[in-house]
Amino acid sequence: MRKTILTKSWPGTGLAILLGLAVALPMAASQARLKPPPLAEESVQHTMDVTELRRIIEARAEQFVADDPVWNFTYGGVQMIAVSDRNADRMRIIAPIIKQDELDAAQKDAMLEANYHSALDVRYALSNGIVWTAFIHPLSPLDEAQVISALDQVRQSALSFGSSYSSTGLVFGGQTKPANEVN
Repeated sequence: MRKTILTKSWPGTGLAILLGLAVALPMAASQARLKPPPLAEESVQHTMDVTELRRIIEARAEQFVADDPVWNFTYGGVQMIAVSDRNADRMRIIAPIIKQDELDAAQKDAMLEANYHSALDVRYALSNGIVWTAFIHPLSPLDEAQVISALDQVRQSALSFGSSYSSTGLVFGGQTKPANEVN
């Protein structure tokens, strides 16, 4: 049986905001120095910005609470956090899954294997005692379809944790074992 902290019963959004900031601040500091120069073809393409990202997410969220640069929201019944940093040109959409101390060795192995095969544009990760699913990407190259895909993949990977560990119906490369065979 899967234990989850993915509920609407968290008192307020304070914990989610704190967790989001705990994830965002180290990202901003490390990414600010790593911003690559734009490619020539990117300079003529549409550029995503924080305002447009917020518009896309807020339009699709069931609930949305902003405490910039952290946005807490529910999408498809899943509690999520979006964090953006315009100076570093980075963004992430994350969803908490379970407490790390509830994670067993088989689940850890399965999520790591899924990061290679079935969690396509998202990754399972550990941070601050929580297992997360995370979509992490440069902000400016994104388009609306990619943001919607990110939301869908974060949702699906959160819901499939403990079973298929997948972000879509696709599996890239090798075949993972079914969840009931993971030992």
